[in-house]
Amino acid sequence: MITDIKNYLKSKTNIKNGLFLVLCLVLVHYGLYYGILTNVRVMIIAGVFIVARSIYLTRIPFDINMLFLFEGFVVKAMLDQHTGKAWKVLTTLAMPVLMYLFGKYLVAVRSTKKTKTVTKITPEGPVKAEVANPTVEKTTGVFTACERAVLSAFSVAIGMTIYGLMNYHLTRENQVIARMGYYFLAFRDGEFSSKNTFLFSFIPVASIVVAILSFVFYKLAAKNQRLNKIKHFVLLGVFVVISLIAIRIYVGDIRFEAFKEGVHLMVVQHWGNFNFTVLELDTSGNMWLDYGRESGIMVLIPILIFFGLTIKDTIQLALNKSVGIFTKTLLITAFVLFNVYYFIESDAFIFQFYWFAGLAVSGAISVLRLSGKED
Repeated sequence: MITDIKNYLKSKTNIKNGLFLVLCLVLVHYGLYYGILTNVRVMIIAGVFIVARSIYLTRIPFDINMLFLFEGFVVKAMLDQHTGKAWKVLTTLAMPVLMYLFGKYLVAVRSTKKTKTVTKITPEGPVKAEVANPTVEKTTGVFTACERAVLSAFSVAIGMTIYGLMNYHLTRENQVIARMGYYFLAFRDGEFSSKNTFLFSFIPVASIVVAILSFVFYKLAAKNQRLNKIKHFVLLGVFVVISLIAIRIYVGDIRFEAFKEGVHLMVVQHWGNFNFTVLELDTSGNMWLDYGRESGIMVLIPILIFFGLTIKDTIQLALNKSVGIFTKTLLITAFVLFNVYYFIESDAFIFQFYWFAGLAVSGAISVLRLSGKED
């Protein structure tokens, strides 16, 4: 086994992989300091990375999801411009799209196929022909899309887990705040967040744990012919049971009452600009509805369409046999948990770093769902 590891590391030793590992260190930094990084700093880093990768890759598959995401936030930026919020137009417009693109370019790789099939127009009509692939990856041993996704997740998990433990340690030193149900935020000079915001800082490491458990289960199932045939259904069944339990808890919580109020108000006052009354903080406890309240259905509908298309991509990833169970479970768990946070936590509209991280995961899913398929 040690020999296999040495051979693997030797095969992966090249400049391109080295540059990606440097990026992973940047992701560790982001995971640790995401609570204090300004949007402008993140925009600059993400923008430079996207431009550099786009020049190298030359193209990635067309993604209609991003068009709806962009349309929604173009409208929101226009509304901000005319409602006294011109100072945040740039980040409103750029951050969601940049983080989605960041996730895509983070895992996207060049094709390893030396030829590709194209359609040529001849006097006899269109015909298929094999031509040299101008963007073929010429360096051997470059990290695959799945490897890039896993390494990125581990990097962010390291930073965010350390940050979460620091918050826990700071809160233990002040039992008054702890008894109130809040948690101090490291590097924020006495600021604090809700318990859910604290717990969800462990999303990346929780996703890795779930992925490891799924991987071990599949390995054990492979040794039992009967269990091996139904392993997919077992995993799906576990997901359904956990989802039903979570839904049952949510329905019995006051947040569900706030959610119902938010849906009703969006129907009867669909241009937004109304107040919520169930929760004390004038919020629906649901980031999507809070966006709808602030900017109306012209923003809410494109965002919901984007969300629906991303769920479709997630299902395609789950059905893609070219992607290993570890990578699938890792990304799908992260996607589900980040979206649960948007759905139940009133802080989500204020602390938007989980929203941006969730968009990066969605971008990665949009690429990996096509892994192993012809261009």
